[in-house]
Amino acid sequence: MHPNQGSLSQMMIKLALLLITLLSFLVHGYNFATGDQSTYVPQVLKRVNPNLYTKDYLSQTAEGDLSFMFPLMAGVLKTTGIDIEWLYFFLYLFFRWLVIVALYKLGLSLTGGKKAALVATIILSLPKFVGGTNNPTLDSAWIPRFFVLPLLLWGLDCLVHRRYLLATFLTGITFTLHPYSGVYLGLFLFACFLTSGRFWSLIPKAILIAVIASGWFVISLIPAYLSRSSQLFMDHVWFDIVSVRLPYNLISNWGLGALIALILPLLGYLVFPHRLLRLSLITAAIITLIHVVFGEIFKVALIFQLQLPRIWLIPTYMGYIGLSFWLVKIWSRSLLTKLIVILVAVVLLTNFGRFSPGSIDWPHHYQREWDKLQVWVRHNTPEDALLITPATRIGFRIRSERSIVAEIKDGSSGLYSPSLARNWQERVSDLGLINIKTAAEIEFLQQKYHADYLVTFSNARYPQFQPVFNTESFIVYKL
Repeated sequence: MHPNQGSLSQMMIKLALLLITLLSFLVHGYNFATGDQSTYVPQVLKRVNPNLYTKDYLSQTAEGDLSFMFPLMAGVLKTTGIDIEWLYFFLYLFFRWLVIVALYKLGLSLTGGKKAALVATIILSLPKFVGGTNNPTLDSAWIPRFFVLPLLLWGLDCLVHRRYLLATFLTGITFTLHPYSGVYLGLFLFACFLTSGRFWSLIPKAILIAVIASGWFVISLIPAYLSRSSQLFMDHVWFDIVSVRLPYNLISNWGLGALIALILPLLGYLVFPHRLLRLSLITAAIITLIHVVFGEIFKVALIFQLQLPRIWLIPTYMGYIGLSFWLVKIWSRSLLTKLIVILVAVVLLTNFGRFSPGSIDWPHHYQREWDKLQVWVRHNTPEDALLITPATRIGFRIRSERSIVAEIKDGSSGLYSPSLARNWQERVSDLGLINIKTAAEIEFLQQKYHADYLVTFSNARYPQFQPVFNTESFIVYKL
């Protein structure tokens, strides 16, 4: 190939990856102040302004201690003065591009073909289910696991080329930002390392790099974890609470759809028998068995908290790359195979027909009443105010920057603390369906939790309380 042709080909690939990034962003969407961010973002805001959430029982969670992302984001905000919504938005865009590039490089390393790598990148540019883990292959928000996703994919690429020392270093960095992803990458790294035939010759250097890369994690994060939960085994009450809140952490709860979502990418292992794909499948199966036995049956707290079934993220990525290799391989055989390829590609792109385009939460473009309500609360209530809000609505802390009694999403943090789990269950039970509470029940909640305001649905009227703000669907009372 002529040098100019090679340069042109590389330029076209870069442009294609950029186009895939933009299209996937527009179709996939972007979220702020919802989902996991409902507990994550307050961890950052409180580090920027310690006067926030002073009355909130969830002001410090295990996630806040276990990830370096939160103090890192707080440091950037305090140093630059940039608005958090714009910071998260631009970081998400940039890292989505990094993810797309990392997916292409991993696909290229595994298949050895640019066409197969591009097809895999296109298929994986839209989120796919990862079994019944409640985790997609891509997130629509700037959260720790999306922050480390390029590192995770880069680490897998290093394992393809047997660059174990660099993969170990990336595992250490991943640990500090999202411990779970670090655990999954580390377990797979260990399996690759153990079966490489170079175990004994490389282990001294690997240990040295692992100690250096994971030093902050070992020194800071483990004590933080131990301070949250000192129980070796989960009692039945604690286990039942978090099992109801996080049902996907129990393999027995995975339904037929979850199994189909797991089996389809694993078909790639049949048509593309790469050694790393086989090893990832075996590793994931062993780790899942450990989770079932020690986490679900014996209820060992640390094992259950690691949420080990999410290791299926790795074979899911690799399985789709394997399927992409097969689609490219059979494309030119006949008209029938072309129709099969198109049909399979449509199924994969649409995530079995269950994918629907997502909306984009542009920074400070408040379209939802829920967001407008929070903005009013932030500007018109004291910083130390505590609000009663509907438990089923999430993310109120973020744009309001105010403490609340509880919301349903808080229960995820109960995974790390039995006392927090029980506290959350009591609070959510007390709140119940807030819009059908009587005035006497609201007064009971106000006295029990020392709440200052009530946020409820507009059809709930309380003449004895002072209404201070309302939208079409919601009303705020001063208690």
